[in-house]
Amino acid sequence: YNDTTKAAWFINELGIEGYLKGLAETSNSSPVEFQKVMATAARSYAMYHYLRGINFGLTNASTKHAAEGFHVDSEYDQVYRGYNSELRLSSLSQAVEATKGAVVTFQNKPVITPYFSNSDGHTRDWVEVWGGAAMAWLKSVIVPQDNGKILFGHGVGLSARGALAMVNEGQTWQNVLKYFYTGTEVKKIY
Repeated sequence: YNDTTKAAWFINELGIEGYLKGLAETSNSSPVEFQKVMATAARSYAMYHYLRGINFGLTNASTKHAAEGFHVDSEYDQVYRGYNSELRLSSLSQAVEATKGAVVTFQNKPVITPYFSNSDGHTRDWVEVWGGAAMAWLKSVIVPQDNGKILFGHGVGLSARGALAMVNEGQTWQNVLKYFYTGTEVKKIY
């Protein structure tokens, strides 16, 4: 029970790789190379929030969820469905293992990596959607694979549909991430 928010929470404490295997952000029918894209984007997102909390002295929470006392929300941040999801999504588990410790970095620091279903031919800049300070790696990019589609999601960061098409066209998971997150590198941090 949280006195500040007057809410009861069940907090499932997991290592990052176990957490990622239980995500339900993709399907098992997608190619493993695409699963690597999604696993790395999800790991980067979670690590950004975890490390940001640590940097601000919040050992049990991110700055986003400081009042509630946890790092990542299983519904609104990333859809976590637990061990049953891990059993159903065996290719995601493979991708998590294959990319263990890999995150998207900008200037050698893990960064927030939002993603969404599909664009309408281009992604959106962070400031355009959420305002505040610009994030150099979250700039609008053209997604020709999404031309003629309707924006589904917030539009910032990685278009999952566009990323899947790029993988199907022969792009590596690292190159797909670098395309959507401008000026970044994919690095193993553990």
